Amino acid sequence: MTTDASETQPTTSITTDPDTGVETGSPGATDPICSAYARHLIECFPRDAMYETSIAQNCEVYKSTALRTDGQPCADALDAYYVCISGLDCAELVKGEPPSGCQAEIVAVMAACPGYDGPNTDTSDSATDTAGDSDSSTG
Repeated sequence: MTTDASETQPTTSITTDPDTGVETGSPGATDPICSAYARHLIECFPRDAMYETSIAQNCEVYKSTALRTDGQPCADALDAYYVCISGLDCAELVKGEPPSGCQAEIVAVMAACPGYDGPNTDTSDSATDTAGDSDSSTG
């Protein structure tokens, strides 16, 4: 399934507590790009199946943060990155950082998102690392 990133808008409601600075949002992922991304990572890293919802939610938070930090071009670049990752063979994802099949998308994110430290692109260990929810010292 291919989704045109320019036609998809983030659908989560993310708010920031003014006292703590902690972001909160609606439970569950509703963004189709993030949901597809999470499903694909779990296909490739089945041992992390329990994290599928968290991976999708993290994707949505990254996109919402990118939109606030650097605007729509940054959010669109992240959409393209997540769509690209979702289209890679699992063998490509386990090779390591960064996934060579998505170099153009990574460069586009870096160019469009100068104020944003986005998701970890290390795919060498697990799906949770790829989603930026690192469980290792590399994330």
